Amino acid sequence: MTTELKKLFEPVQVGNMWLKNRVVYPPMVVNYSDPVGGVTPQLIEYYVETARAGMGLLTLEATMVMESQRVLSGAIGIHTTPMVPGLNAIVDAIRTEVPDPPKLSIQLIAVGRETEPEFTGTEIVGASDKPSILHPVMKGTCITRNLRDGAPRALSTEEVVELEDRFADAALRASMAGFDAVELHAAHGYMLAQFLSPFTNNREDEYGKDRTLLIHNIIDKIHARLGPDFPIIVRFSGDEYIPGAATLEDRRELAKKLQSWGVVGISVTGGIYESAPYIVAPSGLGVGVHIENASRIKEVVDIPVWGVGRIIDPRLAEKYLQEGKVDLVAMGRPFFADREILKKGMEGRYSEIRKCIGCNTCVLRIFGQKKCKCAINPAPGHHLGEVAFEESCRRPAEKVKKVLVIGGGPGGMEAARIAAQRGHHVTLWEKEGSLGGNVRAAAAVSFKENFTDFIDFHVNELKRLGVKTELNKEATEKDIVDFKPDVAIIATGAECILPDIPIEKPDMAKRASDVLLGKESVGENVVVVGGGLVGVDTAIFLAEAGKKVTIVTRRTSEFSPTTGLAPDTDGLTRIYILFMKMPGLDIKIVDKSHYHRVTSEGLVVLDADQKEKLIPGDTVVFALGFTPNNHLKEALMGKIPEVYTLGDSREPRKIFDAVHEGAGIGRQI
Repeated sequence: MTTELKKLFEPVQVGNMWLKNRVVYPPMVVNYSDPVGGVTPQLIEYYVETARAGMGLLTLEATMVMESQRVLSGAIGIHTTPMVPGLNAIVDAIRTEVPDPPKLSIQLIAVGRETEPEFTGTEIVGASDKPSILHPVMKGTCITRNLRDGAPRALSTEEVVELEDRFADAALRASMAGFDAVELHAAHGYMLAQFLSPFTNNREDEYGKDRTLLIHNIIDKIHARLGPDFPIIVRFSGDEYIPGAATLEDRRELAKKLQSWGVVGISVTGGIYESAPYIVAPSGLGVGVHIENASRIKEVVDIPVWGVGRIIDPRLAEKYLQEGKVDLVAMGRPFFADREILKKGMEGRYSEIRKCIGCNTCVLRIFGQKKCKCAINPAPGHHLGEVAFEESCRRPAEKVKKVLVIGGGPGGMEAARIAAQRGHHVTLWEKEGSLGGNVRAAAAVSFKENFTDFIDFHVNELKRLGVKTELNKEATEKDIVDFKPDVAIIATGAECILPDIPIEKPDMAKRASDVLLGKESVGENVVVVGGGLVGVDTAIFLAEAGKKVTIVTRRTSEFSPTTGLAPDTDGLTRIYILFMKMPGLDIKIVDKSHYHRVTSEGLVVLDADQKEKLIPGDTVVFALGFTPNNHLKEALMGKIPEVYTLGDSREPRKIFDAVHEGAGIGRQI
């Protein structure tokens, strides 16, 4: 074991539990349950494989204590005793199949005003009648969530007492199922957080006069059922990041009370739905997002405190521990991106770690009521099963083949990696001077710089696996045929569309990807055509370079979950971009307008009334989507034994599709 991570792998005591190291796997809903919240074979396998990753404490996902309080359609429940055998199956599988297994906790949740009636079939209730809102718009105003109707009904005092009992009963079932501890979810604006926060608790009864009363009573009732030594952990937001909501100072006081009530550990996260990006931080918020708040809370208590938020490298975790900022570190998505992150760190194989890039594809999927999957690691959630998929990616090929991958974007790199891992002789041709494709263009934007981690991982892996990579190699039909591969994988990506409109000065019109990659220069006053993610990214990239930018879009600029700028990304990243990143930059928006022609003075558009309007600019950058580069497919059919097309060269989509298709092709050849 490398001595570089000495503190990380040091045992630590949390209550009466001794953890083998200081790494916590925090609760992450993955939507692998059955329709009523029961445990499935896929969920058991998922947690067994997670436990193999080597953390000291593994916390099962947000588990509903009442059927009406389900956080997502695929979340699990502990609301009735018949749920216990399924949960015990997870515990038993981990303890029998995983050498030196982690301690096991389970998070208990009531959702409150964040309930989705669509899949609970119940009314929305909460601490008070304050409706759920999606995020704050500038200057403190708010936009009501379009997907929900009306305000929640405030729970009666009698119903709050019943809620206390439901939590305590759930904790008893957790103990029956074999869990070592329970964690109370008092973060992210869910029910317990609603009672704790002045933003959402304006009650006039005792639960409003003392906002901590609910969680205090729950802790007391759990101890009454299970004894004072049964470990209770509380997770809360160190700051809710909304005027009038809970602050760091409030949470320092809460932490002291929790310790006095017998809580054995505090997990510090951040945000509520109104400050959504802090809940599951996108890449733009950086790394160690909640560590500083956790550090301030650690100052006032003697019990262990841990923080979370894009701790994507074991060395980063070690740094926070060595500096004394936290007692433990919580890492969730990094384990999803690479199950072996701790093993590789322990062995000093840092270049082999596939780091989470914070794209939040996992979040987009679960809130879209799909099974949780990772954009850059196809294994978790795979339909074959995680173990079977990983085995198929390592299984030696029945016949070793000469494989030519044409294109070094995400799909091509992944196909080459898997094919080489299985023993094929792989060559990769890339027409540019570096690998990465459009991921490199995305990484040019300041808040996505860490996307280069994905590229670096593949560059290192291709070298380690012996893939022959040729850069600045334009593939022609003749070159490919003369190379005589057994398999040709076409991963030539896609190209930004230039519209067929009059352009008075051709050198004024640029493709967004060429601008992001530094292939094309621009003037000082730039018009970006297209209000999708690429257009918005390009506008930010240019504005941060000191350019004056105008975005022209057919869409309305009014934000809702389905309208406005950049609707083609996950909600948390979108809110971060539009309401945390763009304000303060010199970016204007001209909406409900269609590009018409480019003149020497700028872009002429047709507005909503079909009237011409000039948008002044010295450069017009088009971000109108992509068209696939797939001309080689038909040319090679019948000339190469096996020809495959993947990623954007098949159909322009996302990094998720390219990587998963690349892995699929690498497995089957």
